[in-house]
Amino acid sequence: MEIDEQTLKELCYGYDYDYSVWKAMTEETIEEHNRWDIQLSRVFCHVPTMKYFDISWYRPATEYQETELSPHYCEVTPVTQTVTVYKDVKQAKG
Repeated sequence: MEIDEQTLKELCYGYDYDYSVWKAMTEETIEEHNRWDIQLSRVFCHVPTMKYFDISWYRPATEYQETELSPHYCEVTPVTQTVTVYKDVKQAKG
């Protein structure tokens, strides 16, 4: 499935996209940060096809910077993982 450029821009900017067609599955995640721009990513579900896409794009690091949005994406699939956390023994018993 191809995602058109206008839809990619709408998803990256986080507004004006069709919420009945696209559902955000994760929060925006910072993938890379440098002096000029920030690379962000977020997973969206295309509801009609139930396909998932990891979409990445760039945002200026400050309001004075200009950068290209440069959105790109790849199809992904959900995978369940187990995460082990460790708690203080005193707090875990009480």
